[in-house]
Amino acid sequence: MKCRTRASQVADPVNDPVFVRLAARMSGMSNGMVEFQMISTRGMTHPVPDPARLEISDVRDRGYYEDALAGPPGSLVTGLPVLRKSARRWALPMVLRLEREVAGFSMILCLIDLQRLSEPHETWRMKDKGSILLLRDDGHVLARAPFDPALLGLDLSVFPRFGEMRTRPQGKLVSGSAFSDGVQRIVSYEKLPGHPVFVVSSRGYDEALQPWQTIRRILLLVAALLTLALLATGLVIRRSHRAVFSAQAALHRMAMTDELTGVFNRRAFMEEAARAREAARQAGTALSVLMIDCDHFKQVNDRYGHAVGDEVLQGATRCWREALREPDRLARLGGEEFCVLLPGLAAEDAEGVAERLRQLSAGAQVSAREPALRVTVSIGVASLSAQDADWQSLLARADRALYRAKEEGRNRVVVETPEAV
Repeated sequence: MKCRTRASQVADPVNDPVFVRLAARMSGMSNGMVEFQMISTRGMTHPVPDPARLEISDVRDRGYYEDALAGPPGSLVTGLPVLRKSARRWALPMVLRLEREVAGFSMILCLIDLQRLSEPHETWRMKDKGSILLLRDDGHVLARAPFDPALLGLDLSVFPRFGEMRTRPQGKLVSGSAFSDGVQRIVSYEKLPGHPVFVVSSRGYDEALQPWQTIRRILLLVAALLTLALLATGLVIRRSHRAVFSAQAALHRMAMTDELTGVFNRRAFMEEAARAREAARQAGTALSVLMIDCDHFKQVNDRYGHAVGDEVLQGATRCWREALREPDRLARLGGEEFCVLLPGLAAEDAEGVAERLRQLSAGAQVSAREPALRVTVSIGVASLSAQDADWQSLLARADRALYRAKEEGRNRVVVETPEAV
């Protein structure tokens, strides 16, 4: 048999020393996670850098081959996960169709070992209920941590919120994970620019108030691993850092916000109030709080249903937010109970704000389903004094004033004064 000339070796990708070294280096850097093969014009695979290491396979019946063949030259196709029978391991195929045929080869096939890809993801995902998901833009699952082969290739396009993901390149949502383990999760996602893949990071809803830094490391790691595979096929993922900061900000907002009304939740308000009280004490400025309770709200739920009750709370908070100043802070503490933080306002001015909110509440249309429905509110007012040892004592006085307002007939404002020392 005649030996190939140097020119033919260079022209043949399987024997091109530069390409072979690159493939070997990428495989080594990924600890064997990434494997490269050349696909001939007849649909036969040739492993790189050692063509004799594996038997030649016919992939003409594979979906990723058909998709790559149907696409334009130079296009990159991400196939559905496949179970490699020889290794009994799952792999994610990525196929780059060459601009032109080279020495009988028309495509480069990159196989990413999904079990090995899942290992670093498993280290960095949020415990105990967090997950990392790679999702193709047609809804099919490409990879998941924790690793679950039953979910690979699953079509999530039937998921009610998937249409929202298709129309928005990044965002957040709350998922019940009905397709997997049924755990409610806060989900942040971003579509990778120039590639039909979503990076989806989630964590258990009850864990959402924990520090956000781990999420940043997760998404950076995901972006780095994908970049490793895409670089080998000539593509570079850009702007991946945007996903980090977007996810961080989205999760922070969701963790600090009441889901129904969009105002602060209890934890966020308590932290903000403690800071405001300390700032007022150091600067010697006024600080007041309002405790607001929707009168007879249980009767609204019992008579009209919880959907109307939710509309009432949403309509009332919308009305209040329009009337408050920019530095004021409105929060839902639970049920129909709300609290307003008024920096810089003493008792008299705070009472005026409370009276304005009471009047606005009584006249506002708060339900689209029941346009004639009107609700009233009772409001307790308290202002910071020297007798308030901490923020909780100020809040307790406002709560006592609210209790008096309800005892005295509701739909009124009561101001609580500190006890004389």
